[in-house]
Amino acid sequence: GILYGVNPVLDDPADGARISFAFCTGASLSALAGWLGMMVATDGNNRTTAACAHGSLNDGLTVAFTAGAVMGFTVVGLGLFGISVVYLVLTINVPEGPAGRRQSMQILSGFGF
Repeated sequence: GILYGVNPVLDDPADGARISFAFCTGASLSALAGWLGMMVATDGNNRTTAACAHGSLNDGLTVAFTAGAVMGFTVVGLGLFGISVVYLVLTINVPEGPAGRRQSMQILSGFGF
């Protein structure tokens, strides 16, 4: 954010703040996805063990695949939600046309880093 504040994309001094916002939002959602993923994985392992102990291997595999699907959809859902919100917020007051699209994409890259 500091480098873009000193040398903005299109002579817009707010670029540094926008990229910092995108980066902090991406880092926060990544941490949340990691925490939720570990919670789901731990609970899924406990439930899988219980299902295999009291039922069959098929019961355990069903529970394991369900827990993995929940974890995967959580990560993907948080990523799509975050990138959508950041895009909507960051494109406020960005000029129309190719220069504005280039500026939006360069600012949006802060979300992934």
